Amino acid sequence: MLLHLTRDHPPPGIGGLSTAIGGLARAFEETGRPCAVVSFDAWRPSRRDPNATTPEWIEGPWREHLLRLTDVGQLEAARDVAASLEPAPNAVVIHDPLFWEWGEELARSWDAKTVAFVHVLHAAMNRLREVDRPTLSLEAQLVALKRADRVLAPSRAAADLLLVDHPEVVDKLGVALLGVHDSAEARAVVESETRATSTTVLHVGRFGDVKGTDLLGEVARRVLAAREDVVFEVAGGLPESGKRERRWWRRLLEAFPEDQRDRFRFLGWLDEEELRATHARAACFLAPSRIETLGLALTEARLLGTPVVTTDIPAFTQQVEHEVTGLIGSTGSPDGLAELVFATLDDRDAAMRRARAAAERVRRDHDWSRLVAVHESLGRLG
Repeated sequence: MLLHLTRDHPPPGIGGLSTAIGGLARAFEETGRPCAVVSFDAWRPSRRDPNATTPEWIEGPWREHLLRLTDVGQLEAARDVAASLEPAPNAVVIHDPLFWEWGEELARSWDAKTVAFVHVLHAAMNRLREVDRPTLSLEAQLVALKRADRVLAPSRAAADLLLVDHPEVVDKLGVALLGVHDSAEARAVVESETRATSTTVLHVGRFGDVKGTDLLGEVARRVLAAREDVVFEVAGGLPESGKRERRWWRRLLEAFPEDQRDRFRFLGWLDEEELRATHARAACFLAPSRIETLGLALTEARLLGTPVVTTDIPAFTQQVEHEVTGLIGSTGSPDGLAELVFATLDDRDAAMRRARAAAERVRRDHDWSRLVAVHESLGRLG
């Protein structure tokens, strides 16, 4: 039995982490492997919910053991509930370093191993942002990396970047790719008839500087100025922080001429069915990130056959082969990325050849049904 300690487990899912662990738990269930999840939803270090009750194991979306927390005051009771889990986990996989102390204590109660799964490269992000002071998240990650029995990264690119700042973890570092679920519905989207005549450019992701949200705006301004038939649709945002989300969106819109703003549209966070429908009407998917450990939104876009334009960061270049499964441009060149969007819109046959090749590679490399055994083996320290 593996116990995963995470946040915002589906439903609802509000980002790559929740989507990834939701998919992993589903894959464990579908293949008959024991799995349990403790999820602190809408986590805040000082959150107090006067209506919070004693947590109980509940039936999750895919019938795995699921323990949901919404308040820091539930932690003590949750520790007792989790400790009664049968069979006792032999490893606790901690997906957010801010939960490390609590997860490590749980692991000790079972004499289980601890696994730190690195979804965010805090040292690398701080360097990119030119932040030279310690942050709470980085300090927590340093503790997790030091004390974990095993460290896992979601891609080879993430593992390589992690070793730049933390070479001491090399002997306990492994790569466990994150996956997507193939389906008849996903395969139908690849051949969407709507896409053939669409002029919609899609972006999916959280808002943030490292996610390239400002770069997204710069590329969109160039494309919308040159092509009156193009529409940008943006799904995602910051659903746990409405104030910051509105500030990002206001800043993006204010940079557009007034007559272009109605062609730059915010969709908010979408569920799985809504996201498939959005991809079905998209002619191009733009991934403008400056750093990623994998980029699950890009992986999903490739599975659904949406032609992709990405930046040249390692996590993306390990997924996308330029002019074979997508088009790759520089994070420092919004003009260059805009030209790649134009190329995608103007040569639909070539774009769809790349997209179909990308979908096949995702099914080969990122199908959860193939990856789940690797996660179980690495999580168990096997």
